[in-house]
Amino acid sequence: MNALILGANGSGKSVYAEKYISRFSRGALYYAATMIPYGKEGIARIEAHRAQRAALEFITVEKPFCVSEIPFTPGASVLLEDVSNLLANALFENDGNGGNGFSKFEKDGNGGNGFSEIDECVYSGIFGNANSSIAGDVYSKIAEVIFLDITAMCGKCANAVLVSINGLTAMPEYDEETRRFIYELNKLNARLFEYADVVISMRGGEAFIEKGNLPHGNIF
Repeated sequence: MNALILGANGSGKSVYAEKYISRFSRGALYYAATMIPYGKEGIARIEAHRAQRAALEFITVEKPFCVSEIPFTPGASVLLEDVSNLLANALFENDGNGGNGFSKFEKDGNGGNGFSEIDECVYSGIFGNANSSIAGDVYSKIAEVIFLDITAMCGKCANAVLVSINGLTAMPEYDEETRRFIYELNKLNARLFEYADVVISMRGGEAFIEKGNLPHGNIF
């Protein structure tokens, strides 16, 4: 079973997702942590999440890229926290040198698209096998790879719970990179909505079922 839990920052989606997967899953519980910390605030957020789930006995895997490469044990369940970070990492952090990563995805100067340079992980294999069928510019291509990476991860687990931010609006005053990130995130959320068996929206700490049914009623 694959579940998508959506909500704004501070909506309670992370707490709900942790309780959801710990109640409804059997076997090992994995926590795929995608956030790359920046400064004291970023580190504090990560530590708060660790403390929050300390009693739930997750196997935490820090994986800012290529979540489908996590070596899950048979029958395992995974909580992916979160989709928006995974997309942002691929868009802006993929070169590993503090740059925005676009050098990996731009034209290679030889008439190719440069994707062959991404050899760090499964992304290269995805592009090598599917690039001809992936339409759009660099933003949409990267978003497609993230979708394929996430669904490949889900295929390796008995259960997967995906957490993502929703409700973002690409305001005209935002720069182009920010607006395109929001646009691609919203599209990615929509695709994951269709893919998931269960979709829950968190608003003001309250859960609203948008698709499917909870296995054994509400978790609270």
